Amino acid sequence: RGFTQPALLHYWPEAVGVAYAHCTHPLKLSGGNASSNTAAILTVKIDCEYATLFAYETEAVLKRLTTLLGYRPAERIVLVH
Repeated sequence: RGFTQPALLHYWPEAVGVAYAHCTHPLKLSGGNASSNTAAILTVKIDCEYATLFAYETEAVLKRLTTLLGYRPAERIVLVH
């Protein structure tokens, strides 16, 4: 068990920045099947009080992850408390 993308975990603090590194944690990366035309979804655990603000940052986080990893890990981020 555990997260299957160690590179994503490694770069997570840099991708989300100091403001969110302490209150977010990637839980799972699911989906992403080209044959069925489904996009990958990154599920992120976040403290409730930061969820609204972080929701506005998700596209920027995905862009930073794309730059850091060399590929886009997911098409969207889903937040859970």
